[in-house]
Amino acid sequence: MAMFYDIWDSYEASYQVGGVAATPREASDETLSYDQYEIHDRHTFGSLSGFKRICRNFHTAMRAGRGQYLGFSNVKRSDIEDIDTIRREIPKMTIRYDSEEEVLIIKFMAGAVHGTFAGLLSHEFQLLFAARAGEYSLIPIESARIKGSRRSKEPDKGYRPFDRRRPSDFPSVVFEVGVSESLANLHLDARHWIEDSQGKTKVVIVAAINRNNESILIERWQDQPALQQPGQQPALGAALIRRQPARGAYPYARTHFATLIQSLTLVKNQIYNGTSLTIPADLAFDNMPTGVHLGPNEFELDANTLQGLNRCFWEHV
Repeated sequence: MAMFYDIWDSYEASYQVGGVAATPREASDETLSYDQYEIHDRHTFGSLSGFKRICRNFHTAMRAGRGQYLGFSNVKRSDIEDIDTIRREIPKMTIRYDSEEEVLIIKFMAGAVHGTFAGLLSHEFQLLFAARAGEYSLIPIESARIKGSRRSKEPDKGYRPFDRRRPSDFPSVVFEVGVSESLANLHLDARHWIEDSQGKTKVVIVAAINRNNESILIERWQDQPALQQPGQQPALGAALIRRQPARGAYPYARTHFATLIQSLTLVKNQIYNGTSLTIPADLAFDNMPTGVHLGPNEFELDANTLQGLNRCFWEHV
């Protein structure tokens, strides 16, 4: 994915998240910087042994309530290759790396809580598309690094259409799971997946687990390229959009915008009877498998499914 600027006008958006107005940084700030992510632990990369020590210490502190995200500056491409050789020696993580800024952002898995819910949610999705479109119509990828020209990312869980066969191809659907303290960073993850892929990643499901009040917030973020035209209204259920011109802005943000479409909450020991979680089938595929005809709402986790998932999760963590 080429990164460049030009003189085209773009639009900066303000949107509502959980009833609170949030304004993304201008599109011209499209870097994996500390200014975007809420990262309190920031380090300059010095050596592989030092990196390993910092990661282990951070993970121990994270389990005591610290956020999931850790940042390093001055990280060369060769350092990333070295880090890959010791991934098994440090706690499980996914990475976001910007080679131009030489910034590495790490999201550590929040133990069994993180892995269990990510596994349950993606399992339910697999059951849906396997039954309706075929077992291998979407190819699962987990923590696989997707490399662009300067930035690379790894999803918690991702699914690539059957006809995207290159390792560099982006997934069409991504799941990002974290704890509630990391919700703002999960929103940035959704934005980067959709906007950096130029809309190849069409849907991102974000799940934030709140261990204090024993609830799970699930959101569906979606590419809404049509919303880049000023004056247009968002789709039904979409976040409120307000446009302001931003000169010299990053053009991908002009044509692809990550928009909050759906939000629901599951609570331990409470029966969920709300709306279904929908992953639009027409966005999951570039081309429908031969003989398959699906409407946009075919991949739907209904209230009974979500209630079962909720109950199973809290029984096992």
